[in-house]
Amino acid sequence: MKTKLGITVGLFGAGIYLASLAGGTLVSLLLLAYVLLFEENDWLKTTAVKATTLVLCFAFASILIGIVPDGIRLIESFFGIFNVNFNILFVSRMMLFFSYALSLVKTILFLLLTVKALDQGTINLAPVDQLIQKHYKDAKE
Repeated sequence: MKTKLGITVGLFGAGIYLASLAGGTLVSLLLLAYVLLFEENDWLKTTAVKATTLVLCFAFASILIGIVPDGIRLIESFFGIFNVNFNILFVSRMMLFFSYALSLVKTILFLLLTVKALDQGTINLAPVDQLIQKHYKDAKE
């Protein structure tokens, strides 16, 4: 089956995952808008929703990981007012590790989804799929 752009649905789905990985939230949202407004294929629509949902989930996780070092710096600044040395370098290094690990997981996941999309397949990710089914009316159960 072909899209209105003339390429196969599977190739376009794979492109959505790759573009979302490389371009981030804005690219993902623009592709989602195009697919929902102009394309007819339900699998492609669900793929676009899934790609955008994953981009947003990874962004949210990155924000949560980034909050911890900020909180530590706030505590350090507070204790600095009283000339007390408070430094938890270990926690900051752990958050850096988690940030790198999250980035690696994101890249691997999106690459696997890209390969599966070429055959109009997907990888079942229970929490994400449940979120999509709950909030996207056209998602297959």
